[in-house]
Amino acid sequence: MISFAIPWFGNAKEEQRSAAKRNAQNFCSLGNSASVAGHDMTSGDASVEVAFKRIADGVMIAKSPLKGRIFKMPNINESEIKASSAYAQIRNSKLIYFPSEPTTLRL
Repeated sequence: MISFAIPWFGNAKEEQRSAAKRNAQNFCSLGNSASVAGHDMTSGDASVEVAFKRIADGVMIAKSPLKGRIFKMPNINESEIKASSAYAQIRNSKLIYFPSEPTTLRL
């Protein structure tokens, strides 16, 4: 029985990592789209995790031709936000996706 559980556990970790990377890529894309539309996603002391939380909650564009448009990534929980934030950084007020392992990120 244990010999069956070990490969499954390894695959589960890889699936979680893949989901975190996919979510990070989606967050960065959506956040940068909202930024181009006029919403400053990285204002103040915002960390990647804070920016991702803002996107998960939804941000409304106040000005520009997209006024009233809501940029949102629904159905994502705190642990998914935290895991995905390891694969992104803020550089020059933009969310940048890094698909490498979180411990090997270099700027």
